[in-house]
Amino acid sequence: MIGLFTDESLLQVFYVVRERLVGIAVVSSDEEDELELEYICGRGYGAVLLQAVEEYAQEEGFDYVTLTSANDSEEFYRRHGYEPGYYQMPSRFVKEIER
Repeated sequence: MIGLFTDESLLQVFYVVRERLVGIAVVSSDEEDELELEYICGRGYGAVLLQAVEEYAQEEGFDYVTLTSANDSEEFYRRHGYEPGYYQMPSRFVKEIER
């Protein structure tokens, strides 16, 4: 099960439950067209969470998902269509969301 928790702020939390909590992704937005992936964790569930974040971004009308990657995660984001160098920072990644 993938769930979504949201509150009055601009923070949304996606989570995966398989008899227990196994993954979480936290997103926020202070830009009209960008959804920022603040945190993602869940070995084996990262792709599922990333897809849920991207679907949410598309449903809510965001043009981009952005994030800052740790060095050991950069290949994961590249495999999922994220481009490095956003704002000319090597660790910043961006993916344009299709509408």
